[in-house]
Amino acid sequence: MSDIGNNGPRSANGLFGQAANSLGKASETLQGKASDSVEALRAKASEGVDAVKATVDDVSERTGQAYTRGNVAVTRTVDPIPSLFLVGAIGFLAGYVCSELRRH
Repeated sequence: MSDIGNNGPRSANGLFGQAANSLGKASETLQGKASDSVEALRAKASEGVDAVKATVDDVSERTGQAYTRGNVAVTRTVDPIPSLFLVGAIGFLAGYVCSELRRH
């Protein structure tokens, strides 16, 4: 009976040691997988940021081109001389009406 009592704690220590060893290996494996996942996520995020930057640059360039084309189209279709004459005439009439209203 004393042999059973002596072997019991030794075999329990052996099982605890094996369990601790197995947990250590599992922990290392999980850390490796977590590191790999973080690196993959970091790479995907970097690709996403690069794609967004490229899209913003493209949209910015297209917007600038559209603005320039719009300005050119407006200046080609609108002659400034008649517009200035019309605005001057409206201003003269507004001034005349205001001065007539003050006289009466």
